[in-house]
Amino acid sequence: KEREAKGDPRGGDAGAGGSGGGIGGAGGDAGAGGSGESRNLPDGAACTDDAMCAGSFCNREDLNGWPSGYCISSCEHTGGTCAGHGVCIETGSNGHLCYAACATSSDCRPGYACVPAADGALSCRPACTEDAQCPTRGRCNVSTGLCRIYEAICDDRADDDFDAAFDCDDDDCEGPCAAIAATCAATPPLPPEVAGDTSLGTNVFAAGCTGAGREDVYLFVPPEEQSGTLSVAIESDTDHGLYVRGACDDRTTELACAQLAAGGGAEPIEVVLSAGEPVTVVVDAHAPGEEGPYTLRSTFAPAICGDGAVSRPEQCDDPDAFGACAEDCSSVCEGAREAVLGVNTGDTRTGTIALRGSCSMPDTREDVYRFTPPADGKLTLALSSATDLTLSVRSSCPWASAELACEDAAQAGVGDAPAIETLALEVTGGAPLFIVVDGFWSQADAGPYTLDVSFAP
Repeated sequence: KEREAKGDPRGGDAGAGGSGGGIGGAGGDAGAGGSGESRNLPDGAACTDDAMCAGSFCNREDLNGWPSGYCISSCEHTGGTCAGHGVCIETGSNGHLCYAACATSSDCRPGYACVPAADGALSCRPACTEDAQCPTRGRCNVSTGLCRIYEAICDDRADDDFDAAFDCDDDDCEGPCAAIAATCAATPPLPPEVAGDTSLGTNVFAAGCTGAGREDVYLFVPPEEQSGTLSVAIESDTDHGLYVRGACDDRTTELACAQLAAGGGAEPIEVVLSAGEPVTVVVDAHAPGEEGPYTLRSTFAPAICGDGAVSRPEQCDDPDAFGACAEDCSSVCEGAREAVLGVNTGDTRTGTIALRGSCSMPDTREDVYRFTPPADGKLTLALSSATDLTLSVRSSCPWASAELACEDAAQAGVGDAPAIETLALEVTGGAPLFIVVDGFWSQADAGPYTLDVSFAP
């Protein structure tokens, strides 16, 4: 994990320590103070970029793991002179480099120790002993003395530190995972309305749209054998986020997330749930110090089979024709009639409420036909009706994305003169097609029709 690029003094041999703090920034114009930013720092000083160092090189903690960074300079072509006033040491593949000189480890800053080189020259090298000495990477590897990256997020299903173990299987997550498990086990049910205060909550979760503040966690389970839509809204005078995840201990199952501005409410987040599908609802303060009281309101709108409306997760709503509301509309497709060449007659007033073409509105009644072309050729359809109907063709019945064409050029017929929709398309022999005769605007757009099917190879 630790980078040691050949020829790059910033990735040199096992670490060097610093020699104390940097010098102050340059003074400003008359009446102005100095910038306060350290520049021309000596060898061994803490640093975060090259420009801070007298030798123009910073062995950064975030790249190479040297605690708080470490200024070095090259003495390869200077006759042993160090721009940063360090000691010149032969390092092998990286040539001669300058490190902070020392007599004992007390001469080195925290996170470093006084170590002899091959020729006996002493210099400060990485020797961290505690995590506090690694402000950027966050963890000290005491066996190498270098700072290391670690499993910073313990519920993202990712190997953050590339050690082949992730989340709760990584030793770094022993403490956080115990806290996550305890929080999930103690999660109370979500009531229709609850007044809470995140300042009394836990601080173990994070989401895509929230920060690092404390959170309150709730569990919602739809009624048995009932699917529908859960709506949750929050009101708070402080900056809070609100999110829903499928599994309490797995942030990758996040279903919805909203960051709310302080001082008011917001549109509720909505999550479509299948029967018996539990979800975790989390109220999360955006940042430490922004915790506070809130009011959380929730409603669950069940999807009622046969109520004449397609309510999520339903894609179909017609128990009369097929005896059940299939979430994937498979029953509607299985009941499709075979279209014959010539005239087909029907009446959409007895049709299903399942499919929607791109040129029609939702929740209108339709009839579905199946037609398999005998060969490659041209399929021509002519729909005649006194009502405002649409005509569409799909290569796969349940999926709107499989639509090949949708036609709604004509309005409702006038008097005895019917409206005629015509659709023609090139087709492949042997590939089944689904023809949908559908109402245009509402369930009032339903009635008898004739569908003329012709095919030319």
